[in-house]
Amino acid sequence: MTLTRTTPGAYDPITGSVDTAIEQTWTVYGITGNYGRFNMGNSFNDANSMVLSGDKKVIIGAGVVEPLPADVITIMGVDWIAISVDTLCPRGEALMYTIQARK
Repeated sequence: MTLTRTTPGAYDPITGSVDTAIEQTWTVYGITGNYGRFNMGNSFNDANSMVLSGDKKVIIGAGVVEPLPADVITIMGVDWIAISVDTLCPRGEALMYTIQARK
């Protein structure tokens, strides 16, 4: 899997221009799954985002990068947008991230 984050360029008030956006890419390892029928349509995740039919559950290990909402996860050539991220963090150290992803 590849996780891509695009950071918008900074605005320069003197020239009125915006710098070029910066794109960072990391290779991450994880697994994917589907949400069960009881999690779709009328269920909300921790970020109050509705789980829709077709959403993918992506679980990646911690250590490379902490995923953020709006990051793009490319899985077998298909881009998925991170809707929400839940961190398994016992004793204050992240072990894994569960991502709700959507096409």
